[in-house]
Amino acid sequence: LPEEAKVIGQSAHCEYGVLEYGFAAQSTQFHPEFTPELVADLLQQYRPQFGDDFTNRALLDLEQADLCNQVFAKRVMDFFVEHTATANAVL
Repeated sequence: LPEEAKVIGQSAHCEYGVLEYGFAAQSTQFHPEFTPELVADLLQQYRPQFGDDFTNRALLDLEQADLCNQVFAKRVMDFFVEHTATANAVL
């Protein structure tokens, strides 16, 4: 984890899910555009590589997850609007 990074999102499977930095940047370790259905399909597709135990636990976690992709998308948009306004004010 970079020294200037702050963890602002995580899960049981990803300790550093979303990072924010001391400058106008954020990063994600996941794909916010993925729907729960797509993730479930991918887990089933890769079951032979992941194994039954991991796949079953991940599917259970997915069922219990409160995925808010639209909320995350708005947060990203607000972040860029805020930092664009700040950058424009400096110019």
